Amino acid sequence: MACTRISAKTRYWIALFVLSGCRLNELRGLRWRDVDFECEVIHV
Repeated sequence: MACTRISAKTRYWIALFVLSGCRLNELRGLRWRDVDFECEVIHV
């Protein structure tokens, strides 16, 4: 995450892929209602 040659936006996307295990189209299709912060669950 500390690489300055890659934009912050790209680093956050990469972290989201790695930490969630989701595919690109799954993440692109997410809406806020799909994320349950209380239970720490993403509904794909």
